[in-house]
Amino acid sequence: MKITILVIVCIFLLLTSCRTDNSQELSKQDISKIKKEIINRVDQYFEAVKVLDIEEMVKYWSDSEDFIIAGDGKIIGGYKEWTDQQRAFASITDHYIFWENKNINVEVLSRNAACYTMEFNNGRISTSGDTLNTKGAWTYVFKKYNGDWKVIQTNGAHIEY
Repeated sequence: MKITILVIVCIFLLLTSCRTDNSQELSKQDISKIKKEIINRVDQYFEAVKVLDIEEMVKYWSDSEDFIIAGDGKIIGGYKEWTDQQRAFASITDHYIFWENKNINVEVLSRNAACYTMEFNNGRISTSGDTLNTKGAWTYVFKKYNGDWKVIQTNGAHIEY
């Protein structure tokens, strides 16, 4: 799946799910600051994933009616379905060998809305001892709630298992 398609989907989802505040034009400094906040938030999330800190992982997602996740061609569900799935996945993962995000693109649409698209490549050891390598592309749509960036919609695909 190409990054371009994911960026288009991300922008569509963001425009249909977040009210943007266009009353004030964003300066280059504002955009740069928001991009850094988003990149930092995603980095925090993947640090939690790599050490299987499920409590930190679930803080990344918006526990709201706006939240929905789609992946690998199907809608997985809302916050509860997704966080339950993350807990189950963490319970069968022993540890990660590596994790790499590349071709990162952050689009800022307003002071409270942005999206992050990337390609990923990772390897993990399951609790049964199997080595599993995964790569693909993913998009996160963020909304700012009380000063915290949360993912309200996300979609992507694993292109190789």
